[in-house]
Amino acid sequence: MMGRRELVVFILLLCLLVGCSVPRDSEPLNFELVLPTETATEQNKHLGTRIRSSGKVVLMEEYNLGFPISGQISDVMVGQGDFVEAGETLAKLETAAILNEITKSEGDLAIAQAMLVRVMAGPHESEIREAEIEVTAVAVREPADNAEATSQVSDLASAEVRLEYLLDLPRPEDVAIAQAEVEQAQKNLDAAKAQLKLTSLIAPTDGTVIRVLLKAHEYAKDGQVVIQISDLNELIIQTELYDFEITSINEGDTATITFNALPGIDVEGSVVGIMADETVDQGGRYIVTIRLDEIPEGLRWGMTAEVSFNQ
Repeated sequence: MMGRRELVVFILLLCLLVGCSVPRDSEPLNFELVLPTETATEQNKHLGTRIRSSGKVVLMEEYNLGFPISGQISDVMVGQGDFVEAGETLAKLETAAILNEITKSEGDLAIAQAMLVRVMAGPHESEIREAEIEVTAVAVREPADNAEATSQVSDLASAEVRLEYLLDLPRPEDVAIAQAEVEQAQKNLDAAKAQLKLTSLIAPTDGTVIRVLLKAHEYAKDGQVVIQISDLNELIIQTELYDFEITSINEGDTATITFNALPGIDVEGSVVGIMADETVDQGGRYIVTIRLDEIPEGLRWGMTAEVSFNQ
């Protein structure tokens, strides 16, 4: 392609040649030299430009599963690549100490319940009969001297208090205390059983095990990730753009994606998320998430992709 200087020289030579062939009686020809401006050149240079970047096929959602309590792992029932269903047990913690606590709590509850029944039933007839006999026996006793008389008065008062106490049973305050002991024993048992449930790691949804981070006999801290699962059919594309590129990209924009492992396959997608890349200290980079309109056959998590944003 001619440069601007070469183009000017060419036009001037052309003018000279044409001028030599013009008849004497003819009017001279007028030529206007029009050169492309810098602005027009820049506009043409950017006409149809598309932002392109490399990306990666990632999982739409990962479930990081761990135990809510600390303990030693007794068993891991799944391995990487296994498909699991919602509600399936994936791993367990040691339960011996918790089972012992449940047994103790069940015994305490049984004792408290029996005591409540006993309190609410009031005194047995034989107890009242014995108290009445005691009162009569003390009352008819003949004291030999003043000391025995004083002792008789004290003993009679005690026997009468005992009889009165039995006749007043069950007292509301005694029933309330016994009921509170039953309730506390039940709470202790419920807490122990709740702890037992926390020793099982349950799959929250259908998916595939993508990582097993701890094995049997290893110690798991509460909240520590033990197993990760995901739906491998729910795949998205993530790519990274610089700040000068992201200014022209918005959520809802469309893109065309190709895959190195799947030549000849183009898939359309839409931008569903834009967020700053927090792993870059100096900033200036953004992670763009693209949801595919369809998942092509053979596409797998971890494959590389080429993204071309439609402008």
